[in-house]
Amino acid sequence: MRAAAHGDDALGIPPYNGGLFDPAAATLLARVRLPDTVMGEALFLLSHRPAQPASEPRPRYINYRDLSVQQLGSIYESILEYAVEPDGEGGVRPRADNSARHRSGSYYTPEDLVSLIIDRAVGPLVAERTQAFEDAVAAGQGRAALEAIDPATRLLELKFVDPAMGSGHFLVSLVDWLSDKVLTAIGDAEALAGDGYGGGTSRIGSPAKEDGREGSPSRSGRGVAPCPRPPSATRDRRRRAGRSRSWTRRNSR
Repeated sequence: MRAAAHGDDALGIPPYNGGLFDPAAATLLARVRLPDTVMGEALFLLSHRPAQPASEPRPRYINYRDLSVQQLGSIYESILEYAVEPDGEGGVRPRADNSARHRSGSYYTPEDLVSLIIDRAVGPLVAERTQAFEDAVAAGQGRAALEAIDPATRLLELKFVDPAMGSGHFLVSLVDWLSDKVLTAIGDAEALAGDGYGGGTSRIGSPAKEDGREGSPSRSGRGVAPCPRPPSATRDRRRRAGRSRSWTRRNSR
């Protein structure tokens, strides 16, 4: 708990600072000391699927690293439907509690609804900025005026807050969606303004490297998501789009 909340350099664990692992929120866990044999068995059961004699004679390892935010959220939602109770033999057992999520207001938003919310809430902001640029081009404004309202740059200036971010499902989906919109805005602006227009792409730049990987969107335990910063624009828009989407998928897990 302390390592997850505050970080532990020796274990290579960064501080998460989200409150979920705050020792003050689970004082029982802060007081109890469990031997390695007990924790080892618990971790093994959490990280392996039980053996199935017919198809899987040995326990199968679960690679949590490759699970998406959406999958982890679904698992978390399922766990909320259970409580624990004494088993009468000095231990505890899980007990189905179908009203637990309703009492706590804990619900996981399905992907289709997340996409609809993003499209309806953020879509008008994208349309407003792209339309302003198109109107300026149609009015014959000069390059300096166009660069001042470059749609890709203006999209990257947006910030979004999700006060109940949970697993970050909404924000991660927003980063993916907005990355595509930024790439489209770059290409459309170049096509509308003509050859030689670089717009705000020179100011976008390449994302800073994090943990040895090509840059990733900032992640915050406070539920604030700066706009994604895709890799530098190049003349080959296909290659640029492919690199950016790969970058987004790799770092949004």
